[in-house]
Amino acid sequence: YRMWKQVLIFIAIRHSVVKVQAQIRRYAAVKKVESIRDPYRNMSFKELERLYDEKAKQLDLAVSSKKYDLAAEHEKALIPLKKAVENKRPLTRKVIDSMIKEVEDELENAVSRKDYANCPPLQQKLDELIKKREEFPTIDELRLKLDNAEDAVQKAAASRDFAGAASRQSAVDEARRRLEEALEADGLEESDKQSPEDTQDDVKQDKVEEESRFESRADLESHISQANKKLEDAIVDKDFNNASMYQETLDDLESYRVHFPTKKELEE
Repeated sequence: YRMWKQVLIFIAIRHSVVKVQAQIRRYAAVKKVESIRDPYRNMSFKELERLYDEKAKQLDLAVSSKKYDLAAEHEKALIPLKKAVENKRPLTRKVIDSMIKEVEDELENAVSRKDYANCPPLQQKLDELIKKREEFPTIDELRLKLDNAEDAVQKAAASRDFAGAASRQSAVDEARRRLEEALEADGLEESDKQSPEDTQDDVKQDKVEEESRFESRADLESHISQANKKLEDAIVDKDFNNASMYQETLDDLESYRVHFPTKKELEE
């Protein structure tokens, strides 16, 4: 009986191991099939674009060397690669305009060939692209939105409205992100992009302690100077959440001046 009990435990463990192995093999098989169906699925748009350029150069080299069999292979490989590039290309106004131009040419060609059966779907596709174009402003419009958002942040910071500046900073970040995506999709150089601001550092609000913390007016002024320096640094870094807290700390520190009058104030 004791041996039979161990046999049952062994069978249960073996069954579990087989199940786990089956799940691992199934996962590996799914990944293999996905890679066969779409070998470029894990590549980014920029990686695909570089790969396409390399393959196109190889094709040109094969043609110039009169290796037409090799050129045919490269040309065949470029077809799915180009499709993958276009599928992963970020949508911008320039991309949509080019898509609209292609559909318009297809529609015009269908009409000229009197292929009226294909005209309705082409017209529908054209209408959808024209409607979508409104969602994607031009690069100049994106730059203008970014400038306006940054102006709003600067005005709020100048008026010491740091809470408002912090809320407007999210609009600046979103405008910058969309502009960078549009520049990248249009193949512009990195120098044409506006580099993002440094990320905000995690800092804690300085707390004003009891009045006994300060030994003299000079000691208080030293703390005020340090708090003011932190405030100015936060404004420069556009860390408006912490700038608001530093402003509160600075106001609290300045309120202690009445408890530590200067010699001139005492004489007055």
